[in-house]
Amino acid sequence: MVKIDRLLTLGLIGGAAYAFIRLGGAAGIGQRLGGGFESFFTGITQGITKGITGNDTIATQGTALDRAIEQKEQDLGRPLTSQEIIDLGKTVGPVEAEPVALEFASAVERGTIEREFAAKYSFQPPVPKGVMDVSKTFAFISKPDSSLNLARREASGFGGFGSALAQQSALERAIQESARKYPEYFG
Repeated sequence: MVKIDRLLTLGLIGGAAYAFIRLGGAAGIGQRLGGGFESFFTGITQGITKGITGNDTIATQGTALDRAIEQKEQDLGRPLTSQEIIDLGKTVGPVEAEPVALEFASAVERGTIEREFAAKYSFQPPVPKGVMDVSKTFAFISKPDSSLNLARREASGFGGFGSALAQQSALERAIQESARKYPEYFG
């Protein structure tokens, strides 16, 4: 006759085996644990950053003078001389850059998206159903890939873009362009 303790032991072993298989084996379990640790450490670092700076924004450099020089050169169709830049600098003062959420920081710094776009979609209230949360989307696409997903993307040549950064930049630009064309679907 089978004892109850043996039945319990077999049940526990069977349950563990079932969970192991459902979670994708050792790789799946490792991926989930790694993702959990990543979220944990990201939360800690963002909390520390927010505690030190008082907010969770970044400010990249950008002055009114830079924009004025670029505009003037476009208007004239030639680069400005040193004296023209000095004269222009006397009429234009620095302008504070709009704050941008951390999710957009690397894309703004790389010049993939415009600061105004990032500022518009930073620090937004929750979006209604059927509207893409741009901030959460940028947070997701800027996260590092799991090694398995990265290997799959690499095998496909990153969708024809050649590198992970080129693929990510193309996606960021496409989101920005789509948000301009169809703002009612983005929040």
